[in-house]
Amino acid sequence: EAGRWTVCVCDGDALFRQTPQQSPGPTTSSAAPAADGNETFATTTYTTTMTVTDTATHVPCSVASRYWLGDETTGIVNVDGVRYAGTSTWRAGSPSILRLSGTRLSSRDRIRIVSGSIDCFDPTASKQMHSAVSDRYPYLLPSGQRNGDYNSETDESWMDIVITLPGTYEVCWCPAELGGCDTDDDFIVRAATIEVSGPTPGVIQDNDCITGVSCTLEVEGSGMSNNDRLIAISEWRECGDASMTGTVVSGLDGPRTSGNDEVSRFGGVIMGAQGKFHVCWCGSYDAFFCPTCCQTGADFNVFVGNLTVGGPTQGTIFRPPIGVPFDYAVEGWGLSDIDRISIVDKTVLCSSPLANVHSTGIDPSTLPYGPPTRVQGPGSRNRTMVAWTGIVATEMRDYHVCWCAHFFGGCQEGQHFTLDLGVIKPRGAKNTTLIEAVPGRPFKLVIEAATGSSLSPHDRVRIVDQQLSKGKCGSFGSSEHSPSVAVQACWPICTPSPISEAPVIE
Repeated sequence: EAGRWTVCVCDGDALFRQTPQQSPGPTTSSAAPAADGNETFATTTYTTTMTVTDTATHVPCSVASRYWLGDETTGIVNVDGVRYAGTSTWRAGSPSILRLSGTRLSSRDRIRIVSGSIDCFDPTASKQMHSAVSDRYPYLLPSGQRNGDYNSETDESWMDIVITLPGTYEVCWCPAELGGCDTDDDFIVRAATIEVSGPTPGVIQDNDCITGVSCTLEVEGSGMSNNDRLIAISEWRECGDASMTGTVVSGLDGPRTSGNDEVSRFGGVIMGAQGKFHVCWCGSYDAFFCPTCCQTGADFNVFVGNLTVGGPTQGTIFRPPIGVPFDYAVEGWGLSDIDRISIVDKTVLCSSPLANVHSTGIDPSTLPYGPPTRVQGPGSRNRTMVAWTGIVATEMRDYHVCWCAHFFGGCQEGQHFTLDLGVIKPRGAKNTTLIEAVPGRPFKLVIEAATGSSLSPHDRVRIVDQQLSKGKCGSFGSSEHSPSVAVQACWPICTPSPISEAPVIE
């Protein structure tokens, strides 16, 4: 490691000789005359004995007092290079800057980011760039020269580094003067430690939802925050290469709805179709430093797990006979005893304001207003089939069937019927244009089959009074022919009118 160092020296061969010790000897007392000869004073004499131990002992260099420095300049060593930068905290998938400082730094310095279990000082350890360091455009693999804005002999940096997998990493550094910075034993200086937070690495976190039902996606990890963002993409796409799937009807359009530093929860997610999806995470958003982050698919480059969306099978085409009661069955999983459907005209989109209003082409007395009348499956909220029975279509037109899952919102508004299950295309006669007839004269009534339909000798027609039936077949006034329809047609001769007979199939 670079820096200014002091070298203290211990002479391992030196012997330690004990210091001579003094001890008091015997004392003597005597009387001495005073200077003026008039008095006598008592005196005491002390004798000191010097004892010298002539043995020397060996004191090991493990004792701090055995180290010494000659003077203020002796033993001072300056080591040039990078200084250990400590631990930096990054977020997985977010572009970051690695800043290093030291002395005599150079544009020929190189770094490698390796697993936290690698000892940079070990020349035999593999120090290939970790696979979690992204080289996907627009991010840069930091294998070349430094590319920061403020590089000098004392500072250098590498920009736009992205690590996609949370964990601990070490930065191993190679100085310009050491080899070609192309082998593992060139990168023997530990320059920094990087702690990357985000979704738990190595764990595929799966979530389940039901189509049309509000659900919550959970992501566990470290350093989770309100800056987390999620998207769902098609299963065959990869995180970082795709934007949000259009199957998401609502939710996943902002910050998490709850959580802490170990889990983020995204509630209110409603999917518009069943299937399998990938969940991708972005942690680079910051209201102050990066308010425009986590807005493109490239920002969501961390794979979290899979999202499995259950619910009814979609895209079905049902062909019931016109005017005949039929059962409408929905198959899938995650269906419930409280689901609802609405049968609307083809021009009405499911989840639109009119998606809860049934078409007038369905006999009002047979409309499926309530819950299913037949169910199959293991539980009341995990049925595999639900059906509504006795529905009658009275008009030859195409219908959409919209689904309200699990009585969401009480199934009161069009937005609750979010899922388009498929189309009902009744089988029967094609709607014809206005037929002009001269009173009292016979006319020919030609009925054509609608597309995908076939006519039968058992088919019958009824000509009713428009004022009584109000223009709707199957309603009041259509139980019998209008009195205006003659039993005989006399032109020029009288013949029975075939109003109740089998048709002629052409």
